[in-house]
Amino acid sequence: MQMPAFWFTVETINSAPLDLYPRTNSGELPRILSHLNSEPRGYLGKPWAVGQVKGVAIPPPTPRTPMSTPIFHLAFPIGNIPDAKRFYVEGLGCTLGRENPHAVILNLYGHQLVGHTTPELLAPQKGIYPRHFGLIFTEEAQWEDLLGRSQTQALQFFQTPKDRFVGSPLEHRTFFLEDPFQNYLEFKFYRHTSAIFGEADWGHIGDR
Repeated sequence: MQMPAFWFTVETINSAPLDLYPRTNSGELPRILSHLNSEPRGYLGKPWAVGQVKGVAIPPPTPRTPMSTPIFHLAFPIGNIPDAKRFYVEGLGCTLGRENPHAVILNLYGHQLVGHTTPELLAPQKGIYPRHFGLIFTEEAQWEDLLGRSQTQALQFFQTPKDRFVGSPLEHRTFFLEDPFQNYLEFKFYRHTSAIFGEADWGHIGDR
């Protein structure tokens, strides 16, 4: 869909507010708006008038980018914004989105993480269970790239890289990071993609 050069708010027609002006008497409006779109210079953000129709020219809204794949969203607790940005943006390589004094949006490989500050002291878990989050890579090279970046950036490893269930359909490579707020992140690569959601005959899940 082609967006117009500008959109226009219509405030009055024949000196009456638009919501009070009969629609049946506004047949001239499309022609007026067409004229304004063809001659937009000088109109943007300023009052305008053509005949008895008055309004203000405004930019069109930004078109939505078509997305065929749903995006995962995760909200999680952080102690402060600067440390979160150092770990997730400078360290992990997330793209920074919006932020305010209370929250920050992070793009992790196309997925939305939102860190929300909390005044409460975050008590660390004794281990990686029951709560952690992360990514499953379908390309081993991507997993190795992130591992290398994590090492270069001196991020805190909670568990160093290892192979699990070697020789089985569940075999995968994994490592855990710990952010400054005792959140644990796991990054995995499965040798067989069938193990991501399938292989129901095998009961092994994690290290326990």
